[in-house]
Amino acid sequence: MPLAWFFCLGYILLSPPAAYGKKPLVIEQDFQYENFSSQFSYYPDPDHNLTLDDILEMPSAFTPVKSQIPAFGFRDSTYWFWGKVDYRIKEARNFYLTIDYPMLDIIEIFFLQDGKLHHRVQTGDATSFFDRPIDHRNFVIPHTFDPNSQWDVLIRVRSHSTMKVGVSLYEPLYFWQQDSIINSLHFLYFGVLLVMIVYNAFVYLVVRDIGYVYYVLYVSAFLVFQISLTGFDYQYLWPFSPLLHERAIPFSISCSMLFMCLFTREFLGFKGRYPFFDKLCLFYASVSAVLIPISLIGPYLWVIRSAASFGLIASVSCFFVSMCLVKKHVEARYFFLAFTIYLVGGMFLSLSKFGLVADVFLVEHGMQIGSAFEVVLLSLALARRIKKLQDQKNALFEEIKDINNNLEQEVASKTKKLRSLLDNIPQGVISIGKGLKMGDEFSKEVEAIFCVKPRPGESFVAYFLDRLNLGDDEKARIESSLKASVGEASYCFDVNVSHLPHEVVLQRQGQKPVLLDLDWNYELDNESNIRDIVLSFRDVTELRKLQMEANQNLKELKFISELIQCQMDVFFKFLNKALQYIEENMRLATASDDYQESHGDIMFINIHTLKGLSRQIGLSLIIEKTHAMESYYGKLRNKKAPWSQKKIIDDLKQLRNYLRTYEDIAEDKLGWSQVRSQTTISDRAVRELIQTLQSIMVKMPEPNEGLNRIYQTFSSMYYVPLQKVINEAVQDIPRLAKDLEKPTPEIALSGMEIRVTPRCTLLIQDIMVHLLRNAMDHGIESEAIRRAKGKSVQGKITIGARIERGQCFLDVYDDGQGLAIDRINRLVDHGDEPWSHDQLIDVLFSQGLSTSHEVNEISGRGVGMAAVKRYLEEAGCQILTEFSELTEFQGERFLALRFSVILTHELFESSSFEPIRTLVG
Repeated sequence: MPLAWFFCLGYILLSPPAAYGKKPLVIEQDFQYENFSSQFSYYPDPDHNLTLDDILEMPSAFTPVKSQIPAFGFRDSTYWFWGKVDYRIKEARNFYLTIDYPMLDIIEIFFLQDGKLHHRVQTGDATSFFDRPIDHRNFVIPHTFDPNSQWDVLIRVRSHSTMKVGVSLYEPLYFWQQDSIINSLHFLYFGVLLVMIVYNAFVYLVVRDIGYVYYVLYVSAFLVFQISLTGFDYQYLWPFSPLLHERAIPFSISCSMLFMCLFTREFLGFKGRYPFFDKLCLFYASVSAVLIPISLIGPYLWVIRSAASFGLIASVSCFFVSMCLVKKHVEARYFFLAFTIYLVGGMFLSLSKFGLVADVFLVEHGMQIGSAFEVVLLSLALARRIKKLQDQKNALFEEIKDINNNLEQEVASKTKKLRSLLDNIPQGVISIGKGLKMGDEFSKEVEAIFCVKPRPGESFVAYFLDRLNLGDDEKARIESSLKASVGEASYCFDVNVSHLPHEVVLQRQGQKPVLLDLDWNYELDNESNIRDIVLSFRDVTELRKLQMEANQNLKELKFISELIQCQMDVFFKFLNKALQYIEENMRLATASDDYQESHGDIMFINIHTLKGLSRQIGLSLIIEKTHAMESYYGKLRNKKAPWSQKKIIDDLKQLRNYLRTYEDIAEDKLGWSQVRSQTTISDRAVRELIQTLQSIMVKMPEPNEGLNRIYQTFSSMYYVPLQKVINEAVQDIPRLAKDLEKPTPEIALSGMEIRVTPRCTLLIQDIMVHLLRNAMDHGIESEAIRRAKGKSVQGKITIGARIERGQCFLDVYDDGQGLAIDRINRLVDHGDEPWSHDQLIDVLFSQGLSTSHEVNEISGRGVGMAAVKRYLEEAGCQILTEFSELTEFQGERFLALRFSVILTHELFESSSFEPIRTLVG
């Protein structure tokens, strides 16, 4: 009953007063301030479509405000307010019109004199804070009144938050004086909350009670709520972001409700004692946790209504729960007293947001007053809890003291056993006490490791630290960390242990240094303070050496596993080609101290090709290094990185060292050295020998079986079947498909009986690495796109060879989408003219152009086709491009294409000689 009377009395005191009439605000000579919200009339505009002219034509539709400050709760509506000002001063003066609620989204203020618009001001928290006429947390609009004038003031307000419009008029000097006082009170209040947060955070570090964590987080969220509610957040924290200002209140309400429920549950001990209350708090906490992310992304009107409503319900529930437990234990009494005023203030604040009570001083600041009482009362509860813990600790100490008095003999016996243990343990063990003096007990291994027997009470610094290979700064840091721990609580050791080393080098006079592994611990005294730091250590010199050897062996095993997966001759061909690229890049890098674009293009092509070749045979170290170098070269070309000749040379040297590492392992571990020692004959010499045999056999009247066998032997040694070359080139296709998350395509081959020269083998490898990668990344579509086009999920790449007119044609094409014409149009400014065949060829083989959406480890840098063109031109060959069907998919056009590489007669085995044709067939 008393509680019911209390709420009834509060509601009567805080209910809106009688209606006010619509009368003008009179400004006379001594005017300083007046809140004239009640002298306004209002008109709702739920459709948000009325203009000033519309409003001026319907003055009789306005309703007088019936409260001191008009409040309409949470409504998604526009409100028009109409008030009058009777200015009776003989000279023009400036005044401040203020709207004291900082959460209104859009505010338009119209000053009319004699029925005509004098000027208009637009503001609100939906606009940038920097656009406000005066930098202030509330909306302050300066206006100069003409002498002896009559004014109409119309205010249009729209907001998704609470619709509360308190309008006041200030003389400027008086405004700043009052604002200074109000700000001082606000900052004093914020300071009290901040002190409470810091104080309880330090208390948690001492007592390690999770309840203090919940309390600190709850008060922190509540502090953010108060700062946001008063508009200080938008003024000082994030004036650049209206969105953060808008979302801060529902977010902080949800967070504060979450941690308030968890704190209530922990502080009052619901778990295991009051199952219903425990589940109720967990339910409220769960709902609050769900509201936290929703408050950031949900519709604001729904979010703010839900947060305010739930905050009111949760506050009332916690209040009544604590009231039910007042008679059962002391903690509930403190909690009830601490939260009574605070929760009542919060309830009336929530009711004011819905327009159910007037926004008077007690309502506006009731929550702040209540939280100030809360600080004092919970501090008392905290002191009582700490005292209770101290009493329990003292009682336990007395009990332990009595037990210790009866254990002296047992301690002596255990000391003897400990001495025996220290004499036999295979580690060094010493204790460090106050003043960093070493204890009386230490293990025998200490003398064995240091070759010097320690003396009881000897300085730890002189005996141990000074013999270590450490700098003066590190020694001083260890010394200060130990001094800060001995004699203090255990958490001091936890804070300082990160400054103590775990591996050190011991310098012993006349002997080799040893590596020591250190382990730091502590012993507590009867008062739970650290009595001694216990240091155990052991010699791990040989162990670390074995670990290093094991790591080196693991590296070699990785290299060996990569090498044995590729053929011996393929590796050495790659090695020779890679070293050629490195030497060429080294020559180009040292040719000039400045960056030369032409040199940079060649270097980029070489590294890009080298990366593709290394991926084909799976050398991970080379792949990683070339990818990093390619990235830097790309930035150089795009002027996104500075030219560094030293970096390029160092990278090339490192890459060469990596190749030499693979070479050494191949020769020493795998026994491939004999391949390097085989006698080789130049391409030109072998080809001249074969041509000579051909000439002799043509001139002979009858076939000679002996010469034919000699010719067959030399041609088999010299020429390489195209089938083998292409098989090596396509062996990386499954790995490419896996990296691109595409099915492995079908490879269709024809004309593979043709044989080519070793020089042609290297050329085909260089160009195929780019052609196949372009086909996989740019040509063949993803599985989803191919399904949408009605194609087979598995793509197809066709490689065919044919000999015509003394030349070998190598055809390469796929069944993919082709060339992205529209994407090229976006990358190249070509205008509206259609592309000619030659223009497309120029674009296709130009450097820096890529139709890929992103750069990856496979392609996307716009260098592949340029590399193909360069390698073929250097070999005297050429490439033809044939465009065919034009298709369209999802608004993008694609042009199918196929490539024909033309190899000169020096690069393949000619079929014009009959014995050769017979042998090949």
